[in-house]
Amino acid sequence: MTLGAGPAPAAGAAGVAVPSAGPRARAIRVALIISQPIVILVVTWLALHGWSRTFRAPLVYSGDALFYLAQSKTTIEQGWWWWNPSLAAPLGYHALAFPQNSNVDQALVWIASLFTHDVALVVNVTWLAMLMISGATAAWCLSRLGVSRLGAWGSGILFALSPYAFYRNLTHFNLATYLIPFAATASVLLSADPNRVRWRWAGSGALFAGTVLLGFNNTYYAFFAAYLVACGALIGAIRARDGRPLLAGATCLAALMLATLLNLLPSVLVWHQHGRPEGLTHRVGDAELYGLKLRQLISPLPDHWFPPFRVWNDKEEAAGFPAETENGISRLGLIGSIGLVGLLIRLLARRGSNRLHQTERTGDLAGMTMAAVLLGTIGGIGSLFSLLVAPDIRAYNRITPFIAFFALAAVALWIDRATPRRRTRSIVWAAVLTVGLLDEVVAATFFNRLASPVAAEVRRLNVFVSGLEQRLPRGARVFQLPVRPYPLDGGVAAMGTYEHFKPYLASHTLRWSYPALTPAQVRWEHRVSALPPGEFVRALARDGFSAILVDRRGYDDHGDGAVQALRSGTSAPGIIAQNSDYVALDVRGEGVPGGAR
Repeated sequence: MTLGAGPAPAAGAAGVAVPSAGPRARAIRVALIISQPIVILVVTWLALHGWSRTFRAPLVYSGDALFYLAQSKTTIEQGWWWWNPSLAAPLGYHALAFPQNSNVDQALVWIASLFTHDVALVVNVTWLAMLMISGATAAWCLSRLGVSRLGAWGSGILFALSPYAFYRNLTHFNLATYLIPFAATASVLLSADPNRVRWRWAGSGALFAGTVLLGFNNTYYAFFAAYLVACGALIGAIRARDGRPLLAGATCLAALMLATLLNLLPSVLVWHQHGRPEGLTHRVGDAELYGLKLRQLISPLPDHWFPPFRVWNDKEEAAGFPAETENGISRLGLIGSIGLVGLLIRLLARRGSNRLHQTERTGDLAGMTMAAVLLGTIGGIGSLFSLLVAPDIRAYNRITPFIAFFALAAVALWIDRATPRRRTRSIVWAAVLTVGLLDEVVAATFFNRLASPVAAEVRRLNVFVSGLEQRLPRGARVFQLPVRPYPLDGGVAAMGTYEHFKPYLASHTLRWSYPALTPAQVRWEHRVSALPPGEFVRALARDGFSAILVDRRGYDDHGDGAVQALRSGTSAPGIIAQNSDYVALDVRGEGVPGGAR
């Protein structure tokens, strides 16, 4: 099975000089390979003000980030993330019932956990490793597209540290981009005219394997990869009137779909055994709400240091555009935006420069970029898919890193063509990287503002939970109030989404009632929580709970009413631990033997 072109084209075909194979060239290649992860690590440390923060605190400690922290803690403590007896007490947490099956990501978490069990440190280290892997995979794949070694090195750094890596991947740990270059490159090579390239080459197996691995990770990326591979194969077959691209694309697509099905199969089996949870079905209209906007791709990053860009952002915010959701942070950065605009111009100029199109890879990149934009944009192919097929893929703005890869590949090819001399190319890339990184690291500004408050909250919670664990026996069950739905937990009062995961993240010996996911767990929680306060406390004691934890932020009256109601009419609920955010009540005094079984 082959996926596309042969080795990098010779000079004159794509403006890339044929590299020499001497000792000097090998030394340069080794230096680039070694230096790239170092540059990525140093730039990330500087961007996140590493000298003033602790990486033992989460970089993000709210919203969906809490879910992925809990998932990773499950991998660390249980060996894998599928099942966790410390959550969803008394029945236990069947995590597969909420299919966030990023198994490749969690394999990296498991490797990091061999050195430490601190969940925040493990996740932070894994995220940094993902950035470095992203740079390496992007550089390797760019070289397959004919980009020079220096161009692949620089573009790989820009891809790894793209705004998406900060804005999206820090909140959604499962949206790491390190496998995306394989599928993006495969789609470009499939779309190339097979009459002007060789179809068998050494890297096709690695491209195929990397693309298939997406099937064992985030479902969004697997879906986008399948779409782009299909588009690339169809474009290549039509352009050359040749069936080979279709055969290669169909083979890759079949393997990717099989991997995705195998990845989701454990969740299907859990649904069959325990029932499908509520709240997993998305609305058709979500594809429009979370779709891609071209304006947002090229808009400057918020909080930018460059005054004209700040003016741009102020005008954008004042305009009050509709449907500004998570797509508002789908930014390419300055260099990526230049590449995108250039590719769109290249696409429009295609008819007038057909001969050039036949000898330049940027034509292939332009075609795949347009395919990606047509899928992701509001009112585009994604909306039609949601309407006519299934609404499960709703956040089409998450196709952004595919577009970023195409755009940065184009920039690298243009620089290669414009700078045939190595010294000139080095100077140009030094300038491009300086400007590009100074622009991209602006994305870290928001997270730097959170560093001190997050560290303080983590310390406060660790002290509280540690005190609670000292007062309760090992394995004691703790019921959490207010009762929150899951996975559709939108927060209540001053309590944010998934806030009930926080005590678990700080815990080592206790079992927690959140989240109720399977139908049996939800029914039990609804039955118990509907009881009057006195009966509620006694029912919890009968079911083996030792304490009730009230999150004060979940109540408009700071939880005072809930605590008073729980303490009235019963003798057991004495306060055993409290701080400004939580109150823990002891329910073991209701006379139930083995209250913490």
